[in-house]
Amino acid sequence: MDHGNATGSYPTVGPGEDNEIAMSDSSGPTVPAIRVLRIIADGLEEIDGHFAWEGIAGIEDNAAEDSAHDQGAEESSDENDGDPYEDPFYTAGFDREDVEIAIDAFLSHLLRKKLIRKDKSGRLPSFAGVFEELFGDEHPIAKTADGFEENIAGYFGWIDYENMRAAYTAFLEIRTFIRKEIGDAGPC
Repeated sequence: MDHGNATGSYPTVGPGEDNEIAMSDSSGPTVPAIRVLRIIADGLEEIDGHFAWEGIAGIEDNAAEDSAHDQGAEESSDENDGDPYEDPFYTAGFDREDVEIAIDAFLSHLLRKKLIRKDKSGRLPSFAGVFEELFGDEHPIAKTADGFEENIAGYFGWIDYENMRAAYTAFLEIRTFIRKEIGDAGPC
């Protein structure tokens, strides 16, 4: 029986169904069961920890400040020359391998919880592939996950600050969506 995804084994909750594990015959966008969403939320903490370690976490709090700093940078660039404390250390970029390790930890968490499995060649799905399988290719969260992957693609193994910042913004959208879905379901 095909349930709208490649493996047909992911539990989903369709419209009007309880939060128990249920299979959906819908081939369009779906919302996984609350148990599945909780596993994803726990796994996303691996990636969130990486962004915190890299110094990217909290960008939303500083976004307006960064924008104001960028606009005023041209006006005051002469007076700040030579001051190493004015420019943040992370402007050089980030090592893609470090991000891949965080994503691998996320995927390993999902694998341990039997939410995903390796393909015949022994490879795990991509980050975006997980969301495409669980929510459907056309779901906005799957498209956001794809954008996340595009931003962390990097160049010669290096991700520039702006792409890392965009990846973190996409990550926050995913995490917020998952938390909202869990919150809307009520207590366990």
